[in-house]
Amino acid sequence: MKDPFKTSQFCSSCNRWDRRNRKGDRFRCVHCGYLAHADHNAAHNLELLGVAGVYGLRSYLSSKS
Repeated sequence: MKDPFKTSQFCSSCNRWDRRNRKGDRFRCVHCGYLAHADHNAAHNLELLGVAGVYGLRSYLSSKS
């Protein structure tokens, strides 16, 4: 199982995290302006983790460095 920690606050469009991105069911990236339902955005991020073969966002971001 993939770790869902902060996946609903992480932008699936620009790959930046900010806690201000999620307000209730609404996701709006404060960096790029991407809009989506928060659960839909989180699902994209969980799919990304599965494709990348990592457990969570921390692993994914450290593998990109």
